[in-house]
Amino acid sequence: MNNKIIIDNIITLAVKNWLKSKCSYIDFQTFKIVLNKKVFGKIDELYLEAKNLNYQNLYFSKLIIKTYNFYLKLNYKNHLIYFENLIINSLLTIDNRSLENLLFDSK
Repeated sequence: MNNKIIIDNIITLAVKNWLKSKCSYIDFQTFKIVLNKKVFGKIDELYLEAKNLNYQNLYFSKLIIKTYNFYLKLNYKNHLIYFENLIINSLLTIDNRSLENLLFDSK
């Protein structure tokens, strides 16, 4: 196993675990990450598709995130994960429970 595959697996595991720590529940359907071969810390493509996401008592049926060409830094300026030049294309599907929580919350 070469170093690129090991680094790819470590970054994939780190991102998945970070998302799991932020959400009460998340069901990963597809997770694809393509690292840059020349520059360490640069990610050429990240694609995430998840279903049945629960984040702060909001229920999302489906989440799709696509990002391209950004830099990932760990433990940078007191941030666990720091992204530089990050633009996210996302699709978020909200189910009835979450919509009720958004509209009829007492806050």
